[in-house]
Amino acid sequence: MLEIGKYKMVKLTYDLRIDNEQGELVEQATTEQPLEFLYGAGMMLPKFESELIGLKQDDPFTIKIDSTEAYGAVNNEAIVELPKNVFLVNGEFDAELIKVGNTVPMMSSNGQRLNGLVLDVNDETVKMDFKPSIGGRRFVFCR
Repeated sequence: MLEIGKYKMVKLTYDLRIDNEQGELVEQATTEQPLEFLYGAGMMLPKFESELIGLKQDDPFTIKIDSTEAYGAVNNEAIVELPKNVFLVNGEFDAELIKVGNTVPMMSSNGQRLNGLVLDVNDETVKMDFKPSIGGRRFVFCR
C-alpha cells in the first residue's frame, strides 16, 4: 500500500475544527469533494504536511496546529468589508448564518475556497477576516 511522501499526489478527507476534535466545524473535505494536492510542492501548511508523511490509505489522523503556527499574526489586509447584498439568498439576508463570531465558507473570484470570520454586521456591510488567525486558537484536522 502506498504511503504519503514527497511529490506524491494526495487525496484526503478531513474535518477542520477549532480548539479540539469536538470544536466548531469550520471546513470539511468529503469523499465527494476531497482535498487533493501534490505533497512537498509547498502548497499546504508545513506542519500539516509533516504530520501526514508516512500515512497510508484509511489511516486515521489528528493534526493540531496553533493559529500563529498555521497562519501567523493578524493581517489587517485580510480584513474586508463586503456589501451586505453579497449575502442575500432569494432576496433575504440570513442573519442566523451571517452574525458576529460565525465562520462562513466563501469563494474567491478565482474559485479558491475561503473561510471568513464575521467581525461586524451593520446596515450596509459585513466585515470579515479571511485570515483565520483567531487569537490563540488551535486548528484540528481529523479523520
